[in-house]
Amino acid sequence: MEICYYWLDEYRDTIKGQGYNFGSELIFNFDPLRMNLVIKENKFYVNGLFNIEKNNQITNVTAVVGKNGVGKSTFLKALRGLIYEGGILGKRIKDKIEYRTKRILVIKHQDVYKIIYHQDLLPLGNNSISFEENQLEEKFKFEFISHGISEESMHKFSHDLHRVNGTEVLEHTSCVFFSNTFNVDFNQDSTVKRHKYYDISTKGILTEIDTEMKLKPTYSIKNPNQLTNKDLRFNVGILNEYYISELKNRINLLIDVRSKEIIEKHGFFPKSVF
Repeated sequence: MEICYYWLDEYRDTIKGQGYNFGSELIFNFDPLRMNLVIKENKFYVNGLFNIEKNNQITNVTAVVGKNGVGKSTFLKALRGLIYEGGILGKRIKDKIEYRTKRILVIKHQDVYKIIYHQDLLPLGNNSISFEENQLEEKFKFEFISHGISEESMHKFSHDLHRVNGTEVLEHTSCVFFSNTFNVDFNQDSTVKRHKYYDISTKGILTEIDTEMKLKPTYSIKNPNQLTNKDLRFNVGILNEYYISELKNRINLLIDVRSKEIIEKHGFFPKSVF
């Protein structure tokens, strides 16, 4: 699965009518005034560029670059939330479905480009989508999925939530969030394995530690035990727990089969100690 394009009408008072391409074979450009989505071929796309051994295990690598304050972190939160929620979700309110934001999402799955859009953005459906080159419709496979206030093109997700068809593939997509920054932003996210979401950022790890230590404030000077006793004095215990948790996360990244193969091939670690 590859996320190719993501357009949002608004998000957290920072993003207003902004679209993002991720460097796939195709480039998408949505004009909200004309209500038109233009699709063209990416002339700079190189198949397998990020695969050194040409095994095509890496589909894409995208860098988000910009000055401070332009909304890079906000966009990553929007993208992270899309994967965390496992698709585009709408909430039933009385007799209609409402969404947090109206958006266009293009996913490439099993060689098919799924163009998923809110009906208010492209009211004429496929007629609002144009191709810059005539042969694109023959060269690539497309599926168009429109959603709006009705339950068509949706299925019930949980309770009063409905999910747009075609986006359920995100539920089976793992997301790893890493950031070594320590800022003053309120961080309410942490690792949730049932969502396949793993937060190994500095604040993510500290959030887990803080939650766990509040549940077990059992520090004892007479019987110190790092596994069962937490030192809450002067936040010393939190820092100590952070160092241990960070080390555990590093070890976890090295114990899977693929990592072992890479380590053995390149000889990163010594086989004997003197």
